[in-house]
Amino acid sequence: VAASLQLPADLTASLVLMACAPPIGSAPNLAFILGLDAVVALNVVVVGTLLMPFIAPPMVFAILALDLGVEPAIVALRLVATIGIALLLAAGFRRILGRDRIIRHGSVLDGGTAVVMVLFVIAVMEGVQARLMMEPATVFLFLAAACVANFGLQALFAGLAGFARSPSAGLLRRQMLTVALMAGNRNIALFLAALPPEAVGFLTLFVAVYQIPMYVT
Repeated sequence: VAASLQLPADLTASLVLMACAPPIGSAPNLAFILGLDAVVALNVVVVGTLLMPFIAPPMVFAILALDLGVEPAIVALRLVATIGIALLLAAGFRRILGRDRIIRHGSVLDGGTAVVMVLFVIAVMEGVQARLMMEPATVFLFLAAACVANFGLQALFAGLAGFARSPSAGLLRRQMLTVALMAGNRNIALFLAALPPEAVGFLTLFVAVYQIPMYVT
């Protein structure tokens, strides 16, 4: 779609990376807050994140031939390392806190997730104001593309939920709306850790403006 619209190369690459990314890690928390299926969200986030190192590099490099100045195998290994460290930390915290305590204080953990999300968005917004002053048209184009991609994917899957007509239609609709939430909100920031700094200069602006439709959701 981006190629057919002849979007700028940096924006096209950003959209492709977004489409290859798994759902954001806070999707289960957001699903719980919105009354959706947090269990489905957690399963998809975990599986999607584990599969990302094996799916994203071939999609980005081999099929779409995007040149980001680094070998696909290196990107895959960096993704494995980043995700592996996160999993080890999560397992450690779970062991220290204990399952029962986590269940009892679930709302506290949801609040902590919200705080972390705020701190993250403050960090990624660095430099956006200066870019906006120098290149307002570019910033608004990236913002428009981020909103269309995010809300468009959510609308697509939410529309599919409307076709649920089975006896368990209510459950199916709730699950499809959960998928819609995850389809639009992706953990594209993982690529910032996996790609070399000189290769992700174009991506930082998109990651920053992508937070806006995410937080509107």
